[in-house]
Amino acid sequence: MRRLGHLEQVARLWRELEDDHWLPDYADGLGEQIIGLRHAGISNLLPKRLQPEGNGYSCVDEHGQPWGRLRGQGSLVSRIETYMEEHGTSYDWISDWMGEVSGDSWSQWGKAMRIFWVRQRDQKKVKVLEHYWNNPSDPVTAAKTCSGLYASPSKVGLGYEKEPQLKRAWQIWHGFVQELLACTDFPNNDREARTVRLIRTENDAGLKANKLTPFEPKKDSEIKRGVCESSSIFKAFVNAGPHITLQTVPHIRVITCYFTERTGGANRCCLKEDHENEFIFLTHGIRCDYEPSGGSSTQVESDEDKYKGLFSDYAPFGSSSTQTQSNADKYKGLFDE
Repeated sequence: MRRLGHLEQVARLWRELEDDHWLPDYADGLGEQIIGLRHAGISNLLPKRLQPEGNGYSCVDEHGQPWGRLRGQGSLVSRIETYMEEHGTSYDWISDWMGEVSGDSWSQWGKAMRIFWVRQRDQKKVKVLEHYWNNPSDPVTAAKTCSGLYASPSKVGLGYEKEPQLKRAWQIWHGFVQELLACTDFPNNDREARTVRLIRTENDAGLKANKLTPFEPKKDSEIKRGVCESSSIFKAFVNAGPHITLQTVPHIRVITCYFTERTGGANRCCLKEDHENEFIFLTHGIRCDYEPSGGSSTQVESDEDKYKGLFSDYAPFGSSSTQTQSNADKYKGLFDE
């Protein structure tokens, strides 16, 4: 019965991937690795709950342990490193990518890996130029540049001949992230619907390029974004600008999150810093709500009055009392400068 339960869950995941236009080869491998992670005992060690405390982004598990087994000596990342070696691939593919994109999402690794993710989905239904390629005036050339980086071993050490090992590494890591999202309660994670609610900030130019008017709220908006982009799960982080967008993202689109460490035992955020509380997800077709933050678009004030009612009709998932406050304290420190 337990095996049947596992297969039923993986079948549901496979149907989600199929409906979301992932290629069968990637979907099959992802399902296989999820079952493998369960058999290896890794999934059973995931925290049952992560609760942000104090600063709003440092988390403790259900036992009060910071990050549970996701970081520190003997962490699950250490087990993943070993698991990947046993399955003919290397965790270096993942950790090197994390290191580069934590500094610049459009680094060589960042550009090349966008092509990898494009190649895992049906390009007849998820068209390349429906993504943003960091050059609005000539997206074709920009996309070709990214493709060249992916194909050339001299650039970032990829090359098509290494794609099977790269794909297996990502199927394992993506599978680990899927298990984490499915097994762990934390604010803004709807485990039943298999979605997370993410916060991403934009600048004036980004809004206008997508036919949005700064400080005019709009529901169910479409914003063209890169193949994979970062957002925040608990607190908005100002990167490009102060305009807040909220999007409901299917679990299967999330490819990594800041809860884990980059290297087994390092006990540090896998991405840049914890205060960014960053999730990285595939963006195509995900619509968002634009919620003006108020005040000047060129300033990010810290006064609490600015943020009253910021999420006017947005109720976070879960029942944590720290996520359902209606007073102004909820919004203190919402932006990390």
